[in-house]
Amino acid sequence: MSCGSYRRLATPPPGWPRAPVVVIIDLGLRDCFCNAEVWLLAESKIPFVVHSGDDHSLVEEEPAFARGYWLSKPSISADIVKAIGVAMTGVRA
Repeated sequence: MSCGSYRRLATPPPGWPRAPVVVIIDLGLRDCFCNAEVWLLAESKIPFVVHSGDDHSLVEEEPAFARGYWLSKPSISADIVKAIGVAMTGVRA
């Protein structure tokens, strides 16, 4: 997915019923680094999971990353399902 795709998801066009329920985003997208997209998701109150091989140091650089759930790569499907649940509910088990 590209940065432009995430921007369109966070601001759905007229006629779309709503924004996505949850978004899984990788830090290194095809056409950019996703700081602005994570900020847009956070400001739009769209729950998100950052699925990345990078470390958490970006949370200090861009506080919007802390508003999502960070899931390190590699991960198994059960971890991804758990991350989605945490992102949607805000409840960390």
